[in-house]
Amino acid sequence: MLYEAARVDRDVTNEDLTVAAESLSGLANISIVEAQQLLVTASEPKNRPTSYHPLATIINGHLTYEQKCRLIASMWSIAHSDDYVDPHEDHIIRKISDLLYVAHQDFIHGKISTRKTKI
Repeated sequence: MLYEAARVDRDVTNEDLTVAAESLSGLANISIVEAQQLLVTASEPKNRPTSYHPLATIINGHLTYEQKCRLIASMWSIAHSDDYVDPHEDHIIRKISDLLYVAHQDFIHGKISTRKTKI
């Protein structure tokens, strides 16, 4: 799911991958290197999901509500990493949030809390 947030705008940057690896490392309690390896695996066309429903079912069965909110916030961090949220990024995060039964207020909280501060 994190790689999908990076990929959906058709411009996977190093910043996207760095934020995704850091997020995955924290969410899954694995090393950055392991997270990077998982992201490389996720980037292979044969491993891209054709539907998010099977992944959502697995996530819903294994993560707590708080963990799902952290996942959505992590996806927002990736979307914000280039200082511009592409409409495709917004759409995919909204769709996944709905599939994970994350309340709209928590979806919005994740979006706002991960926005980079402009000075």
